[in-house]
Amino acid sequence: MMFLRLRIAIPLTLTLFGAVVLAALHVADVAHGARLLEQRVSSELAHDMHRLQGTVDYLLRQGSLDRVQYELVNLRNPAWVQSALLIDENDVILASGSVFDVGKTAPVRLSEVAPEMARDFAQLKINIQYDQVGVLRSVNAGAAVAALYPVLLGSQSAGLRPNRVGLLYVQRDLLEAKADALYEARRYSLWLAGFTAAVAVFLWLVLYRALTLRLARIAQAASQVSQGDLLVRTGVNGRDEIADVARSFDAMTATLLEQVEQLRRSEERARLLIDGVKDYAIFMLSPAGYVTTWNDGAHRMTGYRDVEIIGQHFSQLFTGPHAPAGQAVPGIERAARDGTYEEELPQIRNDGTNFFARVTITPLQDAAGQIYGFAVVTRDVTERKKNEEAIRALNETLEKRVIERTAELEAANRELESFSYSVSHDLRSPLRAIDGFAQLLLDDYAQVLDPQGLSYLTRARAATQRMGLLIDDLLQLSRVSRQDMTRQGVDLSKLAQEIVLELTQREPQRTVDVVIAPDVHAHGDARLLRVVLDNLLSNAWKYTSKRATARIEFGVLKRADARVYYVRDDGAGFDMQYAAKLFGAFQRMHKAEEFPGTGVGLATAARIIHRHGGRIWAEAEVDKGAVFYFTLPTGESST
Repeated sequence: MMFLRLRIAIPLTLTLFGAVVLAALHVADVAHGARLLEQRVSSELAHDMHRLQGTVDYLLRQGSLDRVQYELVNLRNPAWVQSALLIDENDVILASGSVFDVGKTAPVRLSEVAPEMARDFAQLKINIQYDQVGVLRSVNAGAAVAALYPVLLGSQSAGLRPNRVGLLYVQRDLLEAKADALYEARRYSLWLAGFTAAVAVFLWLVLYRALTLRLARIAQAASQVSQGDLLVRTGVNGRDEIADVARSFDAMTATLLEQVEQLRRSEERARLLIDGVKDYAIFMLSPAGYVTTWNDGAHRMTGYRDVEIIGQHFSQLFTGPHAPAGQAVPGIERAARDGTYEEELPQIRNDGTNFFARVTITPLQDAAGQIYGFAVVTRDVTERKKNEEAIRALNETLEKRVIERTAELEAANRELESFSYSVSHDLRSPLRAIDGFAQLLLDDYAQVLDPQGLSYLTRARAATQRMGLLIDDLLQLSRVSRQDMTRQGVDLSKLAQEIVLELTQREPQRTVDVVIAPDVHAHGDARLLRVVLDNLLSNAWKYTSKRATARIEFGVLKRADARVYYVRDDGAGFDMQYAAKLFGAFQRMHKAEEFPGTGVGLATAARIIHRHGGRIWAEAEVDKGAVFYFTLPTGESST
């Protein structure tokens, strides 16, 4: 229908266009012809007026006014001359080739017989009164051309005074000539109209084949595509714009076909994937909440087959024929309002058994934001609920056991405190007695005992003293494990200086170069950190005692992840293959005869560092010294 209108509209448009063009050409041709006609007539009139002016001058000099009248009458024989007059300076008609009645007894003026001509004559006469030059002028609104030329009125025999100037006036009609020209123009216009009509028909035929038929093919192909036929093609070829449109349409149809095929494959994969999910119920709802799709997982979970549930309302799964009174139903409105709905709810199977399911409802929206359905994913969480209940019961049992174990630990700690008290008091008394009696023997009976006996007493006293030191170290190790911690900013540089001062005062004869980095701060318990530094610096002081000049250094290294504090010495060092047992209680790297000690100091330092949440390690080489590193958690006062 559209192309039927187009086939009608094209020739009509071409015809109207041709008519407009012909009208414009006709108007332009008529106007141009009128100008050319007026120019030609004016030129001919000027030529005739020169000839007539000479003839009238000759006849007037001969005094033959009648011959002038004859010439003017003969002048009117051609149809194009409307008026021919000889007029004196007072507008009196002396001779006429017109229809005017020239009287003999009374003069006849031009204004009396032809007022309009007289007005034209008056306008022309002004221009030639004194310059004796003829003029040509269009008069009567372009309907005629008038010529006014001067002549000498010089014969008395003709009743004229000599040396007077008269005017020869001739007016030529243009209407008839214009009518002839218009006739010729119309003949030309008719010929041009016929030619234009033929061209219009030719163009219509060409456009019909080049435009209309090809557009009709494109439109037909578009109609078939709209009906779902994506295999159709336009079949339009060429190199013009319509062919480009057709090729673009074919390419678009091919792309659309490919996208539809991809969508079909994607939907098929999604369907297979959803149907293959056995542990989840996945189905769709209409905007009103009615089931529209149903997968095998939903059948396995609820017992409903697709033919039983599709078309039923979603609440069927919660308020089925076997559901107890007051069964809760999830609100689809909440999913539409909030964008999703997720809840764990009790559901009813088709056989009436209950189970817990985690229900997730998601609204499906189109490009305009309108909800066209809901996607529902349901997972059976009954086993998880049972496990959670078992875990809850187990947690209650564990909490009860923790309470019991805590009570037992507190009792053990109290017993340990009692044991420490006993060690501190009950064991020290015998040791002090042994040491005291040994000292009395040395003081009072040294002259009685032989050298062997004196050696035994000296060794006994040394053993009791070493046992006392060991008890002190064990008590300290026990206390640092149980002592409450008060974390605060600690100036480690100041603590190190105090410890080194005590060591120097104890052995002033030694030459030791001690370097302590200034303003080293940490965050921890000040008393416990002093114990750490005391053990590390005392060890460095002890193991450099064999050197005449020793060096001990305390400082801090700034790493990307932590601050590393260290104590370095150039003493005896140790073999790194035994480093694993370095921080164990009663573990020693050297013999007691070389360097005295109980082997508890580094274990105490390690336990303190671990209680702070840090770590401690060492690097050493035999006879070249050792470096002990430790870290502490960063606090506000750490610098």
